[in-house]
Formats: sequence, structure tokens, C-alpha cells
Amino acid sequence: MLTGDFYRLINPFGSNECAWQVVSKDLSESFVLYSRILSVPNPNLTILKLRGLDKSSQYKDVETGTIYGGDELMFYGIALSPLAMDYSTLTIRLKKIE
Repeated sequence: MLTGDFYRLINPFGSNECAWQVVSKDLSESFVLYSRILSVPNPNLTILKLRGLDKSSQYKDVETGTIYGGDELMFYGIALSPLAMDYSTLTIRLKKIE
């Protein structure tokens, strides 16, 4: 993934959140980093739309085992758990299911 495509999903200079994504050149893996700068009481559900995936493939979240369609991740997005502390981060690692 060192030579993959890099996407800025949420601009850190325009909101209280930021998110970046790297997708391998063969679209088989993706790594997402999401961060909330300052915590918010009762935050709204955050839906993060990913980019650059193979829309006809399925991807598995390595940590949770949840399976998503590439089209689902790009057009609907992924619901993120609320982060409770200032400068909290969340990472997601996805692998394509062959």
C-alpha cells in the first residue's frame, strides 16, 4: 500500500473531523484513518463515504469481520462509532474477499 492511491475524505481545516484513506493499486486493500479533533456531547452518527474501491467486490473489515460491498462503502458509506475523547482516532483496515 505504500504506492497506493491516497484520498482525503474529510478536510481537517473545515470541520471538527478529518479522515484519510489509502487504497492499494490492485484495489485489494484499504486503510482508513478517522479522527475527531474535539469531542462533542451526544454526537450525530457519522457516515464516512470511502473512495477508490472496486464497486463489484466485497471487502472484509479485518478487525470486526464485517463484510461490505465496495459499492456500499463508496455510495452509502460506513457508520462510525462515536469517539468520546478529544483527539480520538479510529482506524479501519479492509481486505478484498476473493
